[in-house]
Amino acid sequence: MTLASSFKKNYMLVISALILLVTETAHAQKLFRYSCQADRVSIEEFESSRTFDKKGIILSDKEYHPLSIARFGLLAYYKFEDTRDSAYFYKCVTQADYFKDDRKVHSLFQGKGIGLPYNFKFWDLEAPWYSGMTQGFAISYLLRYYQLTHDETILPVIKKIAFVLLAPQEEGGSISTTEEGCTWIEEYPNSKKSKHVLNGFINGLIGLYEYCAFFPEDSVAKQVFEEAYECMLKSLELYDTSKWSYYDRSRRSLADNYMWYQIYEMKHLYEMFQEPIFDYQMRIWSVMLSGRMANRKADQIKFVNRYNSEKAEKMNDSLFSVSMKPAQNRMPDSLEVLQLKSKKDIRRFCKGKDIRTKERSKLSYILFLSSVSDSADYVKMTFNDSEIKEYKVTLHRRAARGISENDTIGVTKFFNNNELYLVFPKMSISEIALKVENRKPFSLAVLQTDFFDTSRSKKPFFAHSTFPGMRLKEGEKYMVSLPVFNTEKTVIFYKSAHTEKALANAKWKAINTIKPNSEFISPEYGFYSFMVVYDWKNPLSMVGKLQISEQK
Repeated sequence: MTLASSFKKNYMLVISALILLVTETAHAQKLFRYSCQADRVSIEEFESSRTFDKKGIILSDKEYHPLSIARFGLLAYYKFEDTRDSAYFYKCVTQADYFKDDRKVHSLFQGKGIGLPYNFKFWDLEAPWYSGMTQGFAISYLLRYYQLTHDETILPVIKKIAFVLLAPQEEGGSISTTEEGCTWIEEYPNSKKSKHVLNGFINGLIGLYEYCAFFPEDSVAKQVFEEAYECMLKSLELYDTSKWSYYDRSRRSLADNYMWYQIYEMKHLYEMFQEPIFDYQMRIWSVMLSGRMANRKADQIKFVNRYNSEKAEKMNDSLFSVSMKPAQNRMPDSLEVLQLKSKKDIRRFCKGKDIRTKERSKLSYILFLSSVSDSADYVKMTFNDSEIKEYKVTLHRRAARGISENDTIGVTKFFNNNELYLVFPKMSISEIALKVENRKPFSLAVLQTDFFDTSRSKKPFFAHSTFPGMRLKEGEKYMVSLPVFNTEKTVIFYKSAHTEKALANAKWKAINTIKPNSEFISPEYGFYSFMVVYDWKNPLSMVGKLQISEQK
């Protein structure tokens, strides 16, 4: 094949893949974004610590590691999908060669199955051994490879990989039964040292779910998936303690980075199934990880994790919000606050002319002058009037010629006595122009201004606040009241125990939740504690005091 003909073939392959990504065929199955990998792992960082063989298949410590190969193929798929860079197309499709190569993978079950081997001893597992996590991950990658290339030869390979995943671990597969009698996909089949690993089970389950969607005629796969899915819902709480979680049912402590990963897995599962339990468990683990990371600055930098939760501090006597970090403060050293009382003053100011300031007016423009070019997206202002909420406040952009009043910038506002809080799209401080209006003439003075750039620190996905324990009666009906501001979703968790001491060791459970401003019937007599976890959009995402009142 000539160089020109090879280039033409490869070029047409990429173009065909692009067309398939944009216009999928009618029989193609929808695959959810594999967010627990694609939104968490940098492909550049992933490949920088590894090497490649002559064909371009990724190696880990110069060896073929089937999980790493599937992960890299999947990451390259999404990088190509997001960027349309053909280099990632080739990286993605090249990894499939490993799974097609009979010299690298193992034929099992008289040719009905393909095992993806680990050719080394691990804990109590002798080589070769096969992982349900890896088999499931490979299915997820190869289904995306198929959608990218429509290479029909990969479909029998996928079915054979699934066959091994679905086989009992005693026969060389990955399916086991838990102590509770439900179906589990084992990351380390037959291992007595690490039973029922949760994160590996989830990847196996995702692969099995996607396999069932592609091959609905496989009734065995469908049954195993349904049993395993129900098993996970019942088992999540078994991994948690009052402060942390276990890696497996052998009670190995979960490493910080694995907790980080499992938070993303819960997000992924919630996106796929819309099952509230996954959202609730993500919130519980996010609070746990937040507490763990509170005094670990190095780890906080390492884990670029927007699924952490930030503790909501007391803002005033009745509200709780996330405090701004010192790094987010963007107050210029030489900030001058200028107040103009008319459009005429604005025009004169822009032309460099003197301004004749009125003492009282129904209108005021507040400008910010600084020799330093800095940007902000949040400001807190204190005025000399405790009724600032009675004023109409709009945000505009100041240009060289003046202010375009027809171009009002959308903001989120909050008033607290004589304080005004504004969240707005990030812009230069010197471009900000606030228009303040009232029906009566006023003399409004700015006493203090604090600007912040929230993008300069890692933004949490959730904020949380815990409220003191209280004694509730069994079977009694209570009203749970909670004011919420500027947040899409708020979940209230409860835990209980017969004594206050025991309550400290009780754990939060995804099944124990209450909706804000709703009735709650206490299931037992004892002490109860409540935790509020709400979606964090910006600094004005807040909650009020939680109140529990007995219904007469």
